[in-house]
Amino acid sequence: MVRDKKDRLVKIFVCAILFSLLSTSSTNTQVFQKEAIEYRNRGYTAQQSGDIETALVFYQKAVSLDPYYAVAYNDIGIIYEIKGYPDKAESAYLKAISINPDFAEAHSNLAFFYETKKMYDKAILHWTRRIELGSKDDLWTQKCWEKLWQYAPDKAKELEAKLLSQELAIQMEKEKEVRIVKAKRLYQEAMVFYNRKDYLRALPLFQEAYELLPDDPDVSQMYKDVFAKTREINISLHYEQAMNYYRQGDYALAKEEFEKILELIPQTQEKSQ
Repeated sequence: MVRDKKDRLVKIFVCAILFSLLSTSSTNTQVFQKEAIEYRNRGYTAQQSGDIETALVFYQKAVSLDPYYAVAYNDIGIIYEIKGYPDKAESAYLKAISINPDFAEAHSNLAFFYETKKMYDKAILHWTRRIELGSKDDLWTQKCWEKLWQYAPDKAKELEAKLLSQELAIQMEKEKEVRIVKAKRLYQEAMVFYNRKDYLRALPLFQEAYELLPDDPDVSQMYKDVFAKTREINISLHYEQAMNYYRQGDYALAKEEFEKILELIPQTQEKSQ
């Protein structure tokens, strides 16, 4: 018993130490990341003023603080390319993309870098990826399109068709979401009338909701049920009116009312099918 108690105390003590270490590590990581951003910003300011040597020092300090800082690696690639160190530039760009595969700027930088080296197959891959990641109105997206049409027109046609298909799919999905929202609103409004047994006012709302969402089982079932109820109501109303005309001796109008009843029956059968 004493030994078990000691073992539990040791486990609790070890867990407390580990928790403390993890908490400290997490805090330190956040501090380092914040400092990395500051160094990167200082490097960018130096680069903008033309001092690329100082910019490189700050960028390198940034990645030493945060080894997963893709933006800073991309900046380093630009500096190395300016300084004439192609291997280091390529390595830095690739590092940025390995950290963030969706880093659009790094893809375009790498694509144009490969173009200068006449490595067109690799350039095409990164132009393509940059186009996929960017907005079609973006200047660099348009530049990448120009290059892709220049070096790989077949690939450009294929990509254009792919992106158009994606845009249509997105548009259809948005329209579907709008239909769903509208149909649910109509369904809720219809249910208010339904609960009041006001089926005649509920029917057109259920019908519109059904036309928007024909595959929704709840909407479909309610529309069919209310349609059947309103049919019965209409038949009853036409029958009463027909009998009134008949008692009054107006057989022509009575006949019209009976014919209206007959018209309702095949419509109901067609709906149920």
